[in-house]
Amino acid sequence: MLIAKSIAKGKDYVIAEDALRPLQDYFTLIQSRNDPNSGNGRLARNLVEDAILNQSKRLLNDPEAQMNVLERGDFNLTENKFSGKK
Repeated sequence: MLIAKSIAKGKDYVIAEDALRPLQDYFTLIQSRNDPNSGNGRLARNLVEDAILNQSKRLLNDPEAQMNVLERGDFNLTENKFSGKK
């Protein structure tokens, strides 16, 4: 989780409070499966970069939203992501 926060901060973003728990749950799940990417900063970087892309799409529909906040929905933590499917 700290890596994801650091990556977001380095890109001038913050992760919304309501996104922190689902992200932590996702990282814990991946680690519990002994996934080869579980301790890899690339996993966190990919999640943050995907969230930034999703956030840019969201901002097109909501120009009043804060531009530096990555919301829970931006991370797209669906059941498929939790099950290992894309």
